[in-house]
Amino acid sequence: MLIFSFGIFANTTFDPALVKKQRTNVVNEVKLSIEYPEFAAEQLIEGTVYVSFKIDDEGRINIEKIHSAEPSLQNYVEDELSNLKINQNLEIDIPYETKFSFKLM
Repeated sequence: MLIFSFGIFANTTFDPALVKKQRTNVVNEVKLSIEYPEFAAEQLIEGTVYVSFKIDDEGRINIEKIHSAEPSLQNYVEDELSNLKINQNLEIDIPYETKFSFKLM
């Protein structure tokens, strides 16, 4: 299981810039947790996986939507995200969106 920790400063007023930065930090850390799968490299599989998710009060990622033209990459991302836990002070139930691009160089 992969665990990431983040620090968010307490703020009594709504700050859109802070929310945007928090979302960016979460998405970046989630994206960094997913590596190019070995099976895909061996089979020369490329593709993009689009994911919408929320983080629950225990730091688990709950996938709302996931889509890819390549089912094996979609399954891989789904499995990896199910093992990921985020430890941070976040408002729960905020939607996040990102894409994972797998392209051989």
